[in-house]
Amino acid sequence: MKTNRELQVAAALGLITLTSSAFGAEPGFYMGAGIGETWQEMGDSKGTVIGIGPPFGVVFQAFPEEVQVEDGNLGWQATIGYRLNRYLAAEVAYLSFGESEVTETYRIDPGFPFPAPIEFKNRYSSTVSGPAVSVLGSLPLGRVDLFLRAGMLFADQDVETQFTSGSQEMTFGEEIWFGGAGVDWSVADRWMLRAEYLRTAKLAATLMSAEAAIETVSFSVFFRL
Repeated sequence: MKTNRELQVAAALGLITLTSSAFGAEPGFYMGAGIGETWQEMGDSKGTVIGIGPPFGVVFQAFPEEVQVEDGNLGWQATIGYRLNRYLAAEVAYLSFGESEVTETYRIDPGFPFPAPIEFKNRYSSTVSGPAVSVLGSLPLGRVDLFLRAGMLFADQDVETQFTSGSQEMTFGEEIWFGGAGVDWSVADRWMLRAEYLRTAKLAATLMSAEAAIETVSFSVFFRL
């Protein structure tokens, strides 16, 4: 049985094909904006350092046994593109993937004289955004173009960790590859609708956050200049 995410991707790629002149048939600039739903797929974590004071004086690295992510955040994008020909285009965009809430659960068994394992949680929020450049290869099918995308995202990841006494926020910069696939649908000579699935490579783990790859399904509107 398909998950909701798989059904959304299938629906985005299942727009009805009609016959007419395509939006991208002639070279030129275009611009647009869109919104979408985003998810984070968590990877390895650097964990946290645990210290047990006197009389033991033990310090060790602990790693989470469970990671939970609040999925389904709203993101947005703004794009300027140039169509070189029917099959190739280049785009510059600003992508914002919204905020994700992450909870890491740690369980530590210090042994004697503690009667039971100690459990605690590390909670943080992660907001990823930044400029991106990419190239699109298209397959024209009348009024509809199917396309594949490859590009580079210059990501800023804002991580805020929550403590009982307050919070700490830091920003980490990284360049990562991303790819996508989707459908462009020309609804008029100068107007186009786009449905796309996009996935990034993994953002590296930091002292405050685990590795994370980002997925998004978005819908955009474009106008040819």
